[in-house]
Amino acid sequence: MDIRWRIFWSTFLLTSLAILSLGYLLLERTGDYLIEQLDSQLASEAKGAIFILSNPEFEIPSYQTISRQLSDSYGFRVSLIDSNGIVLGDSDVEEEDLRKLDNHFNRPEIQAAINTRDAGKATRYSDTLNTDMRYLALSTNKSGEISFVRFAVPLYEIDATLQVLQNSVYGFLFIALLIAVLLSYLLSRFLTLEYMELISSARKLSKTSGMKGSKRAAVEQISSNLIEIQGALKSEFTAIANERNQFGNALEEMGQGVISVNKNGFIELINPAAGKLLGIEGLSNGDSFNEKIIIEEFRDLIAETVSAEPSLEEIEIQKPFFRAFIASASFNPNTEETLLVFSDITRIKKLESARSDFIGNVSHELRTPISVLLASSETILNTDIKKEDDLKQFVKAIHRNSERLKILVDDLLHLSRIEGGSLTMKIETVNLEYLVESIILNLDQEALKKEMKINSSIDKRIEVSSDLISLDLIISNYLKNAILYSPAGSTVAIEAEDMNEKIRLSIKDQGEGIPDKYKQRVFQRFFRVDKGRSLSKGGTGLGLSIVKNLASTLSCEVGVDDVVPNGASFWIDLPKSS
Repeated sequence: MDIRWRIFWSTFLLTSLAILSLGYLLLERTGDYLIEQLDSQLASEAKGAIFILSNPEFEIPSYQTISRQLSDSYGFRVSLIDSNGIVLGDSDVEEEDLRKLDNHFNRPEIQAAINTRDAGKATRYSDTLNTDMRYLALSTNKSGEISFVRFAVPLYEIDATLQVLQNSVYGFLFIALLIAVLLSYLLSRFLTLEYMELISSARKLSKTSGMKGSKRAAVEQISSNLIEIQGALKSEFTAIANERNQFGNALEEMGQGVISVNKNGFIELINPAAGKLLGIEGLSNGDSFNEKIIIEEFRDLIAETVSAEPSLEEIEIQKPFFRAFIASASFNPNTEETLLVFSDITRIKKLESARSDFIGNVSHELRTPISVLLASSETILNTDIKKEDDLKQFVKAIHRNSERLKILVDDLLHLSRIEGGSLTMKIETVNLEYLVESIILNLDQEALKKEMKINSSIDKRIEVSSDLISLDLIISNYLKNAILYSPAGSTVAIEAEDMNEKIRLSIKDQGEGIPDKYKQRVFQRFFRVDKGRSLSKGGTGLGLSIVKNLASTLSCEVGVDDVVPNGASFWIDLPKSS
């Protein structure tokens, strides 16, 4: 057998084996899939039946009647079986024949439901209906008359479907084998065409030389050369494939967006990050860049790039929401394609803005107490103060503003530790009433100065899961604000409301309240509804920001509501203790 036929038979046998294996796996997997789908439907319907039977308000007229009603509703055979395996009702059996049925306790599906505490499944021949059936039984988990609900369905529909599919697959396999014969022949002829020419040349060389055995030597030399060429080509192809895979993997994993656009404005190459960063789904090769990319700055950058030297541009978009990008574009004159690489720097821009605002706010907050300290100390140093009362006034000013600076620095340090993630949390069971009472005791003197009352109506049995120190700080900040911004002689109420899985702790004051437009911003750093009023009362503007960040770390929600007729209710939702 010459090499052409060896290649033909090798190719044909391998192709045939692959086609037949594919057909076999397709039939096997399809059958399994149909059974799995049927089991899923049976289990769903059986659970629905159990739900109906478990309803205390549902009255069962008779087991036989309810089994037939369930069968009519779901379209399956339904059997109701007690804990001893006696069939109480069967939709496909006459009531007078129920007693003739065998005990079902040892049926495979019943035993499987008992042993696995899940759906019991079995495929077997039904002596009652004289056909193969798929059974699924579920335990009702009740020691009553109905202990098992069993659904069943004949398998002849699945068998018919598989038969149709089997016939289609056989037809496909026959056509595929014919195509395999043709392709194998064409492939063997194509692969051996040049080889046969080499063999012909070797034969001519053998006849010309007149040497015995020279034909065999020529063929061996050709075979040796072909093996060397094959090895070299294989190495080259392997290297190219590895480089391509490495490039593809790098492109897939890049956090930057990469888009290559040809001279006609169509996308030749794009990675997943590009569509994600631009917020465009379904962006793919072959799409028109100008039609798909709605950001005008990107289109202008592509249109204006005519040099291989990369051009760098920062792009900011204000609508529908703020986004910022840093983009680089370069033109390849050989392929006439423009490569666009860009990164989303929105977070960096927002952080820069936040840092600028933070520095401005801190500078503003520090300027007033430092100015007072400087002015008071210079007055003491440079003026001959003879009256002790005057001197005390300056010292009090220094002391008051020093305390304000200390509170501000302490709040900043708290906020820094929370936002930096260096604050260690220990979640434990906390008695809410005990914690609130201890906080009230600590702040009682501040309330007495304003002749205020603090009333707590928290049940002593309420316990929550939280970090004790963090929760203490949250409640203390809420209560300090309530005392600070409530009028003298008013009352602060502390309440706890059960909200199923959460406990809502509320601190309600009788102050001026929070306008609706400020309720979202009141938890921001240094935000004050009335800056002049807050400064005069000594607030730092960081207390509620600390509350917000601590609550976020604890995975709790915080907020503020109005109190009728006036005042504000600051609250936090805490998880109940398990």
